[in-house]
Amino acid sequence: MKLTIKKLEKEKAKTHIEGVINDWTYFGKKIVAENVFEQGEFYAIVPDDITEERKYQFKHGGFFISESDVIHSSKDISINFVSYYLKANNNGLLLIEDFLSSPSDGWLRKHDVKYHIANDTVVYLLGAGNSKEKVEECYGLGSEYPFMPFLSNCDIELSSINKNIPEEYLKAILNGIEVVFYEIYDGESFMFWVKNSCVQYVE
Repeated sequence: MKLTIKKLEKEKAKTHIEGVINDWTYFGKKIVAENVFEQGEFYAIVPDDITEERKYQFKHGGFFISESDVIHSSKDISINFVSYYLKANNNGLLLIEDFLSSPSDGWLRKHDVKYHIANDTVVYLLGAGNSKEKVEECYGLGSEYPFMPFLSNCDIELSSINKNIPEEYLKAILNGIEVVFYEIYDGESFMFWVKNSCVQYVE
């Protein structure tokens, strides 16, 4: 099964993603409140032969029941996109929330990716130049639902952050958001939003 990237109708995609992230995630609430998605377009990683009707059934999986390798391929497309962005953008930043974990959980100290705290939410940050392997590791640490890695173009010094992300850094990250990924089709693939000024990353 061949996968491709297809553009989505903005209002259909926006309504779906905002209806979930506004209830679950700290950054999701901020994104909705600031109406960030009006400044770009939505796309989805889908089978090449998908119908228009099926493309918008975001809550339903079943595309890849007998082809689990294709599920990994859709994640690989996302990870490759993120890796390219972090290499191409000197101020690039990947942020993934893990709102199901608590800052007091001891296991958080047992892995290589450093965690931070944003409004009592555990988050993982990767800056420009990080390897694809680090991106893969970070993907494995985020909350399974809703899984929403996003990319921001912001000039902040990650090494200066201890645990709690300063308020001015949170504002800079939010103001710099350029790409937002979000799992669809029951976790089998992704939709993603791209800011109008960054469509070259899709082409």
